Amino acid sequence: MLNQVIEKHDDSDFLWLHDSDDISHNTRLEKQLRYALSHRLDICGSFEIRLGPDKIKAIQYPINVTRALMVEPGHCMLWPSSLIKSSLWKELHGCSDEYTFGADTEFQLRACFIARMANIPSFLYARRVRPESLTGCSLTGHGSALRGYINSIYKAEYYKRKLLLDRGEEMTLEPCFKLKS
Repeated sequence: MLNQVIEKHDDSDFLWLHDSDDISHNTRLEKQLRYALSHRLDICGSFEIRLGPDKIKAIQYPINVTRALMVEPGHCMLWPSSLIKSSLWKELHGCSDEYTFGADTEFQLRACFIARMANIPSFLYARRVRPESLTGCSLTGHGSALRGYINSIYKAEYYKRKLLLDRGEEMTLEPCFKLKS
């Protein structure tokens, strides 16, 4: 769905992601935009306040996401807190969209090869933790076999690209899984 919406509204310079049930700081957009422009970033995320049913947790991600991902593939940014240059989205041909989850990790593991990515060192996004969400439920959540399988594919693609880059060979940055339009 995200690819389709962006395709229809491709006249903006930046894409500002936000999940409808979460909370952004009232100055998040202006702070992220200022930080992204002053640091010449292609993707700018923020730290996260995780609002659970029983507790609140502060999550800090790496400031320099590009460097962190080039050292170890993983999840270094909170996808719904991201501000992404539209030109990068187009260059990477959007995100994987065959599965209902994992597009964030897959996009970031392709973007790190060509993009400047960072998290503004501020808690600008509050994410509600819900047991029935894609990251919380037993079928697709963190620690599930399905998520582990899909992430292993994304990481294998990352390592393949890194090997090609290290050899000086050409690599593709196309999404791993793309639905036919």
